[in-house]
Amino acid sequence: MKKLGVFFITTLLSATTILATPIKIQVNGKEIQSKVAPITQNGTTLVPLRIISEELGAFVEWSPATNTITIYSDLANLQLSMGSLEMTKLDFASNSETQITLALAPIQINSTTMVPLRAISEGLGCNINYASGVIDINSPTTTVQPGSPQFTEETKLIIQNDLTNKYGICQTVAGDIPLTFSLTVNENKLKYYPCDFEIAAKLSEQDIAHLKNLTLTAPDTAVYVKKQLQSHMGQLALELITTYPEAKFWGYYDLSHYETTDTKQKLITSFACTWMNYMPDKDLTYAGSKKGLFTWFTSYDTEIW
Repeated sequence: MKKLGVFFITTLLSATTILATPIKIQVNGKEIQSKVAPITQNGTTLVPLRIISEELGAFVEWSPATNTITIYSDLANLQLSMGSLEMTKLDFASNSETQITLALAPIQINSTTMVPLRAISEGLGCNINYASGVIDINSPTTTVQPGSPQFTEETKLIIQNDLTNKYGICQTVAGDIPLTFSLTVNENKLKYYPCDFEIAAKLSEQDIAHLKNLTLTAPDTAVYVKKQLQSHMGQLALELITTYPEAKFWGYYDLSHYETTDTKQKLITSFACTWMNYMPDKDLTYAGSKKGLFTWFTSYDTEIW
């Protein structure tokens, strides 16, 4: 019985190794302190995910409902699931999505998520050296940082002309709806402006009134027209993201109108089908917003229009 107990203890220790002298972690030359030290399990080094990712300038989001972790960085987005070996990487430079199989699935130790070191190196493109008990992690060297591109008024005019030529009219079952595009470019990367471009597709007062009337007189037709408008906006958005993969966009239909049209009294601001491809921080800063996937922020069925 004693021999059997010794066997189990020996097996356990060989599977997971926590060194007497904890492994140190350096990120861009700075030593970071984590409440859970790196461990070695079955020959694979596991490191604390959040503290390293955030030190690299990434944003980490945990979804308890699905047990998934999403990491938003300037170069790529990563998605991992607890207990799964598969990691999804959306690379902004190539605008492609790939699956990376890890040696071990993410685990939790004392409420700290631990992932294989490879998830950091391949996922975030970091340079990693591991020697003499020190894991040295360095951000990738790039001449131009994706997520901080330089866009100008000239770029804005090019985009505006393309949108007008390709998406200036939305064909619906209730007739064609002409759109006027208004663009704002964040050329100077203003601190409290989280995106590179704001794109508003303006409907005329007449078409806004027509949509309102359809909602009252032919609600089924109105729903279908709004779906067609959303599809039109979605196609526009995906073409922009594909053409300018490094840019952060915020777009919407501008349904703003005056309550009393003749006298231009009481402007009612209203947006619909709002979308973005970045994750803003709580202060809505440019530096704090991270490139992300295309997302409907609001859609036709969540708004009154």
